[in-house]
Amino acid sequence: MTSEQLAHEIEQHRLTADALRESETTVRALLDATTETALLIDLDGRILALNEVAHQRLKRLSRLPVGERADDLIGRCVFDLFPVGLTERRKARNDKVIQSGIPARFEDERNGTWMDNTIYPIFDAKGNVVKLAIFSYDITDHKWTEITLQRVLREEQERARRDPLTGVLNHGAIMEELERLVKEPGTDTTHAVLLVDADGLKALNDRYGH
Repeated sequence: MTSEQLAHEIEQHRLTADALRESETTVRALLDATTETALLIDLDGRILALNEVAHQRLKRLSRLPVGERADDLIGRCVFDLFPVGLTERRKARNDKVIQSGIPARFEDERNGTWMDNTIYPIFDAKGNVVKLAIFSYDITDHKWTEITLQRVLREEQERARRDPLTGVLNHGAIMEELERLVKEPGTDTTHAVLLVDADGLKALNDRYGH
């Protein structure tokens, strides 16, 4: 190899290295630009890449010391950083994705924080799952809004079943309860209906309303 060829090859290696560094910088900028937790792990749970959001979240979750930079977590097992009780659940979900090759999406809650999580399998050229990409999004505000709306809806439904003056079940709700009791499984169950006649009720109705 001539000196010119050697110089050319060295220059090519330098350009390739520069392009790789630029590519890594671009990928890191894209990862850090999102508000989602972005995490890339191997099949044993070792961290291959992560963004700053993932670094901060793992820092809050971890029962072990976590470095001040995201790169400090590269090579560490993510399961070692999870709180007690979470590791086995996450391992089971990861194993299911690895075996099926199908992405999994699920929600979980810890200490009042709700996360929407997605696990994506990454395949090699032979179609084998070799890595897992995990994205998590904080949906706490949305979840509490949903829970509040459901509670309000249940309260409205219950109010619709009751007489506003007395608070007792109205006619429609009474019929629903009777049908439910009659349809309950079990041949040994018996029911009774009690009818009460109140003297002078018409006068009360005329004065205070039905």
